Amino acid sequence: MMPEPRASRLSAPRCTRVRGGYTRPGARRLRGRIHSGIARGGFVMGKVFVSYSRTDAARAGELRRDLVSLGHDAWLDEDLSGGQRWWDQILKSIRECDAFVLALSGAAMESRACLSEFGYATALGKPVLPVMVERTVSDSLMPPELSQLQRVDYTQADKVAFAALNRGLTSLPPAPPLPAELPPAPEVPASYLFDLRTEIESTAELTPERQDGLLTQLRARLEQGHEPADLRALVERFRRRTDVLARVDRELAAFEQGLGASPPAGRASSVPAAPSESTPPPRAAAPSPETAAFPQYAAAPPPPAVGASGAVSGWWWAVAVVFAFVGGVVAYFANREVNPTTARNLLIVGIVMTFVWPVLLSGA
Repeated sequence: MMPEPRASRLSAPRCTRVRGGYTRPGARRLRGRIHSGIARGGFVMGKVFVSYSRTDAARAGELRRDLVSLGHDAWLDEDLSGGQRWWDQILKSIRECDAFVLALSGAAMESRACLSEFGYATALGKPVLPVMVERTVSDSLMPPELSQLQRVDYTQADKVAFAALNRGLTSLPPAPPLPAELPPAPEVPASYLFDLRTEIESTAELTPERQDGLLTQLRARLEQGHEPADLRALVERFRRRTDVLARVDRELAAFEQGLGASPPAGRASSVPAAPSESTPPPRAAAPSPETAAFPQYAAAPPPPAVGASGAVSGWWWAVAVVFAFVGGVVAYFANREVNPTTARNLLIVGIVMTFVWPVLLSGA
């Protein structure tokens, strides 16, 4: 058989970008070059742990697919549940990995989970490869151990970035054996977010006081450095509840808008915060059957000044008593968002006085 002409070998198609990574006629030669790094004492193709911020989930997925196309067993956390069992699984995967890849971004440097994962991998002596998924990351915001490492530019995720990723991995040293005494495991970075999620998704009715308390806790978690993406998911679940007061819903909408536009409190930002276009506007309260039946009362003037949240002025009791049914309806619609229980009682008083006044006037 005649040998294949040299020109046909040179005209073979080059690497082609496809969904899930790259396909190439010379994939075996590429993997052969990866394995040749083993003989030189380089990184052994194996398990790769991918650490990322929830904000960069899409880019982390692309990074994982490219790692898999290079023949590595890439692992990243896709579980949003949280809790101790979730965190123990992450630490176990870090201990078992051969290389630790950090999807480097500003959000990752704000993430307590990413920083804890990086600190644990460093304490175990794992080879670390920072992969930049955005360029606007300042060295001053990084831990000293991270700022000294050579990084891979993956901001474009093209063939050049793919080749740089391959070179970065093959240049890593092999992972040492685990130490006889493991370093202390970092604490769960967001264990109480799961507790908040459990209460927000419960079927039990949330009182106005408890709704205010949950909103306060969400704001405190942001100040403590929890990821805005995780908090935004909780806010969205909170706003889907049917018992959320209109006042609380407006505050949740403002808080959700801030999660998409500004950094956590206490952290400086050189760029003014802009409202997020993707944030939905506050929900308008749907008209109730009572409003449809008595439209003239739905547009009642606002009540006198209310002191503490949830407190109803005693002036409304006089309205319900003096004006009977009409006063009860007006008092109900004016106070149902402030204190639903008191508003119902005012309506009941107005209905009762509708029958009491005729008796009293007939006796007079």
